[in-house]
Amino acid sequence: MRDIWYKEIVDIGKINERVQRSPGELIWDSEQYYRDQIEAIAGRIAGDTEHCRLILLTGPSASGKTTSAKLLSERLEERRVKTHVVSFDNFFLNRDQVKLLPDGRPDFEAVEAMDIPLIHQCFTNLLLEGECQIPIFDFHTGKRREEAIPLQAGPKDVVIAEGIHALNPVMLPPELQDNSFKIYACVQREFAKEGEVAVTSKQVRFLRRILRDYYHRGASPEYTMFLWDNVCLGEEKYIKPFKQYADVILDTMHDYEVCVVKDCLRFVLHRTKKREENEEALAMLKRCLDHFCGLGKGAVPENSMLQEFVG
Repeated sequence: MRDIWYKEIVDIGKINERVQRSPGELIWDSEQYYRDQIEAIAGRIAGDTEHCRLILLTGPSASGKTTSAKLLSERLEERRVKTHVVSFDNFFLNRDQVKLLPDGRPDFEAVEAMDIPLIHQCFTNLLLEGECQIPIFDFHTGKRREEAIPLQAGPKDVVIAEGIHALNPVMLPPELQDNSFKIYACVQREFAKEGEVAVTSKQVRFLRRILRDYYHRGASPEYTMFLWDNVCLGEEKYIKPFKQYADVILDTMHDYEVCVVKDCLRFVLHRTKKREENEEALAMLKRCLDHFCGLGKGAVPENSMLQEFVG
């Protein structure tokens, strides 16, 4: 029986040594490790599209779901499998409709923050009737836009649906899940120094999320830090319990990524006001970054999954 919770340990000293000796080789190896996984998954799906018409791709926050869905789509198209990617993020309720936590924060991590009836309607229409209207959620305003995206899918097309709740059975009617292929994307490795874990997979995702929110969602590092504890609680409650149902685990960690994040995040955090409520988080981030030699943002290939985070 596979151990889906086991996490491989990567030695920070060896990473730094490779950064100084041959950074290009480290970057190539890291990118290839990730892409080999995508290729293998695409091969499995292309070999059985009759039972894999719906691909459900999930994972905790900042696990690389969006880019992984895009790259998987490209690999399938290369195999002449017509593919459509739909993000469940576009089905969020408007911010003022989301239930609040006891401290007054909106609970975006709860599955109830999603417009479940609209999801059922759209995917039923798309997969059974061949067309639907996909809403557009604007993260800057916290509201759904008035316009929608028309989408058509032929009877042999594959639909990739990605989002944090993708494996939760409530998201889709049972008849649409019977022939689905489930992917759980996550950071499945951790960094160690002198035999002790120094940077956890959760911390890697925290680094990623701060950058993604800053560059792509108009959110300050202070706001991301403010939400993070509830994000993690939501993962334990709404996402990780469904990891066991995945057909495949996709490890999205790149060995060189914190070396790049180091320089990017220092630039962002330099603009972050130090307050009592975020002092501990800032200290933790600094400790994580200090373990690594730096690589500039320009080291990330244009077609890398990491572009989702470094801006």
